[in-house]
Amino acid sequence: MDFEHTQNFMNGFPHNETGQVGLATLDTRRLHTSPLEELISTHSLVSGLSSYISKVSNRVIFGETTVILQKIQSLIPSDRDIILIGHGVRAELAILETLGFTFSRICSIIDTPDVAREVLGSPNYKLKKLPKTPGCPRDRLHTAGNDAHFTLRAALLLVARDFPDHDHPTIDILRSIAMEPLAHQRGEEDCTLNSRKYQSQFWTDEQKAELRAQRAAKKALPEVDIWNLS
Repeated sequence: MDFEHTQNFMNGFPHNETGQVGLATLDTRRLHTSPLEELISTHSLVSGLSSYISKVSNRVIFGETTVILQKIQSLIPSDRDIILIGHGVRAELAILETLGFTFSRICSIIDTPDVAREVLGSPNYKLKKLPKTPGCPRDRLHTAGNDAHFTLRAALLLVARDFPDHDHPTIDILRSIAMEPLAHQRGEEDCTLNSRKYQSQFWTDEQKAELRAQRAAKKALPEVDIWNLS
């Protein structure tokens, strides 16, 4: 979940005030049955002047913008245990409390900067840097729906990176969801994701040692003068 123009929400969100809410949801029951590109559902809710709504709509990558902020409640299942994820999630919790939303089924709250510190060992990750560091695509940040979507992707990849069994089938699915190329950048992202430089960050020590040995063997081969071959 992500909010933009947070102060407007903290002031009770008067009618027609400018604001955005982004919600990205992953239903774990569908992990092994649905295509990767359909596993994350993203919603962008926006309010304000028509010019502002149009501007936000042009930046939204996933789904469509909806001008009904009250829809927040209806988009979160009331009959299931929920894990709420946010980047600096305390701000989202404060806004939800101010707006009077209560989610009794929230069983856990995850703040992605805390997870990044534990997994990557570096403090103060901003959202712009966080998805890039573990390797998942991101674009057009500071739009609530996009931010919520990429925060969820980053969280999934951090989990996959820290889980002891990197080859576990479910972990492989989480990693694949997080690294799924963006539709509007698919050609560019496919090139990046398939590059040796990109993939090398996920290689084991044994794979890296084997590559170094191959390079050393190639350097040791004698040069051949192709012009004098008969």
